Amino acid sequence: MQENESEYTSVHDADVHVCIFPHLKEFILLDFRDDDHPSYRVVAASELLTPGYYKEIEEEFTRLLHSEDAPFVSLMTLPQRLESFLRPRGVQRLNELLAGGAQSLENPRVSIFLCSGPMITMSDDDINAALESFFEDGPPDAFIKDYGATFHRLLELERASIRAKEMDELRRAVQGRSNQFFTLWQDRPGGSQN
Repeated sequence: MQENESEYTSVHDADVHVCIFPHLKEFILLDFRDDDHPSYRVVAASELLTPGYYKEIEEEFTRLLHSEDAPFVSLMTLPQRLESFLRPRGVQRLNELLAGGAQSLENPRVSIFLCSGPMITMSDDDINAALESFFEDGPPDAFIKDYGATFHRLLELERASIRAKEMDELRRAVQGRSNQFFTLWQDRPGGSQN
């Protein structure tokens, strides 16, 4: 490992874990900064993604979009430049949230866990085993049980949201209003008219 690389490489080394459920308007903030008294809470996305935060992003996006330096290159690199702006601002907002709105003096090590893909299809037993492994040698069993119940509740809401979106998409496909499925005889928007 090089000298300038962080010595923290495992998710277990993080001070704060953010568990995001992509289809929900809330997420879990798991705080291990106090080893003796870890805490977690369910946070409304609106607490993190405030109107001021969106305004700041909109202003930066406008600035990046209207860059006068090499307009074509500027447009082609827009996603990367926007991401390089969003990432530190997101961490800054997270730090403000952790500090209760005040400026945080420390920069906690943060892990982001996105509950998608395989996590959605895992059995409850497998999820429980993963949680037990994650919390190994950590907080008391009561904390783990309480956190696990909250995690399962939000995961089930995420699953239900995904199922509802899939059913809606199937309904739209059957009605011919889907942009994901089409028939060979169907007129496609923007297609040629013969």
